Amino acid sequence: MRASLLAASLIVLAASSQAADTAAELKAQVAAGNAAWIAGVAKHDAAGLAALYTENATMLPPDADILKGRPAIQKYIQDGLDQGFSNLTLTTVSLARIGPYVAKEIGRYSYDLKNAKVTGKYVIIWRLVRRKWMFDTDIWNVTN
Repeated sequence: MRASLLAASLIVLAASSQAADTAAELKAQVAAGNAAWIAGVAKHDAAGLAALYTENATMLPPDADILKGRPAIQKYIQDGLDQGFSNLTLTTVSLARIGPYVAKEIGRYSYDLKNAKVTGKYVIIWRLVRRKWMFDTDIWNVTN
């Protein structure tokens, strides 16, 4: 009986160790993820940008259907880069952990598309995967 309790405790401890990130670590990883997005856009690296997402991530772009999984997300990003998507800025407005493996970011963005400056707002659901925060759900709306 005692061995069973010890084994159960070790399993719970191992499972919760992935979720042991501090608020500072979450903030740093989200900032790094956003910086990687900005750098990926500058390098026109759709594959690298798609790799920032979980394997089965969901993207909900404005005026488009729901995209599911990295291949669909990569194609959407590549199409945007091919149309002149550039000069991305991302500004986190709020960031909150909403579960042991999930966080929510709300922010504002701007980017250039051909000869226009586009601005808007976004919500990202981040998921902790093997101690790394990754984009899991990505939705945004244009405000201008």
